[in-house]
Amino acid sequence: LQVLNKDFKRLNDDAVNTGKIIYKRNAAPMVNFDYTYWSSPVFGQTAKNLSPNTLADKYFRYDSTVDDWKFHDGVMDAGVGYIIRVPKPGNTYTLPLGNPEVVPSTPYAQPVEFVGTPNNKIAPVAVGPEDNGNLIGNPYPSAMSADAFLAANVNEIEGTIYFWTHSTPIANNDYASSDFASYN
Repeated sequence: LQVLNKDFKRLNDDAVNTGKIIYKRNAAPMVNFDYTYWSSPVFGQTAKNLSPNTLADKYFRYDSTVDDWKFHDGVMDAGVGYIIRVPKPGNTYTLPLGNPEVVPSTPYAQPVEFVGTPNNKIAPVAVGPEDNGNLIGNPYPSAMSADAFLAANVNEIEGTIYFWTHSTPIANNDYASSDFASYN
């Protein structure tokens, strides 16, 4: 398999970021056994610290070169997509940074906090053949232009990106294809 390098392009990537930010997000409401797709907008964020109450074996990144999910609870690379399972409902959890304890119910909109220096530079991401699919994500704490991303990567991406939102309950361990929106 040939691995191609894709670069996320920024209009201004010469600024040097220092210090740390706390970038807060809430997952869409999830039920037990659901996963959320995440990509870190900061340097040094670990998957485990993003969702410390998730079961220890439920952190993954997709390896398109072998077309399989690989366990990963360590540092999240810029531009790489990760999936993390929702914490089990009914247990009491302490959230990071001194937030109050929570008891997830179903559905549960999990709060997360990315803590670190904001990513700003071009984020090269090794991806595999399109047939296997790839899971990448916005590596910045600000929105990206889908048009600019496609234009900057026209030789590597065949013109369509897919956005996922979990709207349909999982059935037979599969998510509904209607939960993916395509853009080209």
